[in-house]
Amino acid sequence: MRKLKWFSGALLVLASTPALWSAGRDQDPASGWIRLFNGTDRFGWVAPAGNWKITDSALVADGTSASRIYSDLPFADFILRFDARITGGPADVVVRLDPESKPAQPGIHIGLTDGSLEGQHGNASLTAGAQSWRQFEIRAEGDQLSATINGMPVAAETDGKSRIGAIQFEVPKGSRLEVRSVWLKPISLNNLYNGTNLDGWRAVNPKEPEKKSGGVHLPNPFGKSKPPKVAHWSGDGAIRGTGGEGQLETVQTFQDFLLQMSAKVTGSQHGGIALAELLSRGSAGQYASGYAVDLALSGAEKAVAPGSLLSPEKVRMPGTVADGVHPFTVINRGRRFAMWVDGHEVMDDYDSRAEGTYHATAGPLSILVGNEHASVELTGVFAATLPQGPQPAPAPTASPAPAPVAAVTPQQTATAATTVPAFNLPPMPGQSPEDKARAEQVRTLTVQALETQSPEEAVRINKQILTLDPSDMPAQQRLDKAQARLDTQSEIQEHVLQLRLDSNSKLEQNVERRDALMQQVQDALLHGKTNEARDRLNDAERLGAKGPEVDHLNGIIHQRIRNRILLWSCLGTAAVLALIAGVMAARRRRQVVVGYLLALDGVEKGRRYLLNQEVTHVGGVAMDTGKKNEVVVRDPDRLVSRFHLEVHKRKNLYYVIDLDSSNGTYLNGRRLPAGAATRLRSGDRLALANAVSFTLQLSKS
Repeated sequence: MRKLKWFSGALLVLASTPALWSAGRDQDPASGWIRLFNGTDRFGWVAPAGNWKITDSALVADGTSASRIYSDLPFADFILRFDARITGGPADVVVRLDPESKPAQPGIHIGLTDGSLEGQHGNASLTAGAQSWRQFEIRAEGDQLSATINGMPVAAETDGKSRIGAIQFEVPKGSRLEVRSVWLKPISLNNLYNGTNLDGWRAVNPKEPEKKSGGVHLPNPFGKSKPPKVAHWSGDGAIRGTGGEGQLETVQTFQDFLLQMSAKVTGSQHGGIALAELLSRGSAGQYASGYAVDLALSGAEKAVAPGSLLSPEKVRMPGTVADGVHPFTVINRGRRFAMWVDGHEVMDDYDSRAEGTYHATAGPLSILVGNEHASVELTGVFAATLPQGPQPAPAPTASPAPAPVAAVTPQQTATAATTVPAFNLPPMPGQSPEDKARAEQVRTLTVQALETQSPEEAVRINKQILTLDPSDMPAQQRLDKAQARLDTQSEIQEHVLQLRLDSNSKLEQNVERRDALMQQVQDALLHGKTNEARDRLNDAERLGAKGPEVDHLNGIIHQRIRNRILLWSCLGTAAVLALIAGVMAARRRRQVVVGYLLALDGVEKGRRYLLNQEVTHVGGVAMDTGKKNEVVVRDPDRLVSRFHLEVHKRKNLYYVIDLDSSNGTYLNGRRLPAGAATRLRSGDRLALANAVSFTLQLSKS
C-alpha cells in the first residue's frame, strides 16, 4: 500500500498562529476554501523567472526583471480570490496554464490593471486605482470564465481550449506586483454521500491470517490469537465506522481527482497502526490497497508500511491535534499528491518511482479504520474527476518494477511475530546497510536524471544525487548543463513575455485610437458631417474595427449619401412625416399605465385592487407592528404570510418582491426567490402560497 504520511502536527491549535491561520475575507475552509499562498514561504509554488520575495505576508516581484510564478498543481473549475496592487506598469494573472507553454494550452490571461481578458478591452477607469490594494475574484466553470475587481464585473469569456491548468502571476521588468490572501474554492464537485444511507459505497473486511499446513509450529507464548473485530458502518446523517477494523470504499473509481470532505477521528492508536486512513488508486474489493493518507495519529511513533512516500519531517506545521471536525481537501494528479487541512496545505509530494511501484490505474476512494478502539465520522464528501491537461510535474520513466505491495495489517504482523522466531545475524564485512541503501538510491536517481527531458526535473534530481554523494562529478556536470538550459528557457520565456506585453500595449493603443475614431464618427454624424464621418470610419476599419456597430454606421453613412440626392424631392414628405411622428411620440410619452391585481380565486374572486402607489404591500393582515398592507388577502387556511409580498411601480413598469414568505410566491407556476425583484407583465399569474391567485391587468390612459 502506497503511503502518503502526515502526522498529528498537521493540525495546529489555531490560536498559536493567528496571522497564518486567519481565514481572510469570507473564505471559510468548512465551505471548501483552501489557501494557495501561506504568507510565509513559496510552498506549493514554482518561480522559474524573476526575483520573488515574501514581505509583510505578501508575495512580491520587485520589478528588477520580468518575473513569473505558478502553482505546482493544476485546477479545473474554481473560484479564485486574492488581493493585489501594481506599480510601474502592467501585470497579469494566468489561469488554466500549462507551465511548459505548449501551444495547445497557453492559459487564459487576465490583466490586473484594468481587468482585460484575452485581448478584450477592460475597464480603463480601474487603471488609476491599481496602486492600491484591490480585491480580485475569478470564476472558471466549464468553458465560462469571468472576473471582478472590488466586486465590479470587468470581463467574461467563453473558452473551450483550456479546461485545467496552473495559476500563474506574471509581471514585466519595471513593474512591481504584490499579491496576498490567495484563496481558491473548487466547484463542480459531485456529492458522493447522500446524507441518509450508504448507496454508492461498499464495505471491505480485513482477511484473517491464513493457517499454513505442515512444518514445525512454534507455540504462541501469549495464547491463542483472536480474529479481528469487524468495523460497523452506518450512513444516517454521517458516514460512521466504529467497533473494529474495516474499510468502506466507493463503487465509483477515480484516477486523477479532487476530494473534499469533513472528518472527525476519535480513539487511540494501537501497535503503530493509524486510527483512520484515506486510500486511493487501490484495487476494488481489496483491503488496505493503494495510496494511503493518515487522517489522524495519536502522536506515538508510527510503523512505516512498505512503499512509504513521505517521512514525517516532510509534513508541514507540526503541533498538537485539535479535537473536532476538520475539513480536508486532497488532490491526486498524476504523480503529485497534495492535502489541505482546515484550508491550509500540509503536504505536497511527487512520486518519482518507476512504473509498477508507482500506481497509476484508477481505483475506489476508501476510508479505513485501523483498530477497534478508533472511530471515524465523515460528512460533506464531494469529489470530481480532473479533466485531461498538463501534469503537475513530468513523470520520469524507468524499467518496470514489481507491483505495489499491500500494507501489512495488524493481524499479519501479530501472526508473523508468533510463528517465526527472531534471529540475530552476525555483522558482515563490506558496505554498511546505510551505504548500500544510499548507493541504490543514487543509482535510481541517476537513471531518472538520464531519462528525464525536463531541465527543472533534472536540476531537482541531480541536486538530490549530490546531497547523497557530493563527489559524483557526472551529476555535477548534468546539474550545470540542466541549469544552463533552465536559464536559457527563462530568458526565452522572459523575452516572449516582454514581446507579449509590448504587443498587448500596442494593441491597447490601437484599441484606444479605434474607440476614439468611432466616437468621432458618431459626433460627425450628429453634426451632419457625412463626408468626415465616412473618412473617420475608414480609418477605424483599417485599425481593425468591425462588427454590427461598424455595419450600422456604414449603413447610416450610405443612406445619408443617397438621401442627399433625394433630399429636395422628399423634403415636403419628410417634414410631414416628422411632424406626425413627433405628435405620436408626444402622445405616447403622455400615456400613463395603470395596473390592477384581479383576484382569480379565493374568497374575493373577481375583485380588482388598484396598484397606484410606488410600493403596494400585499399580505394576510391589514396592520401589524406598525406596518400595514394596502391589499389584504382573505385566506381561511392562513397559508398567506402576514406581509407576503410587495409590488413596486417604476415609471410604467411593475416588479414583485417576495418578502421571505413561509409558503412562497409563484409567478406563472415558478417560485420566486425571496428578496429578488422580478418584472411583471400584463396577464402574468401571481399565486400566493398556491392558495390565492391574481392576474396583472394594465391599462393606458
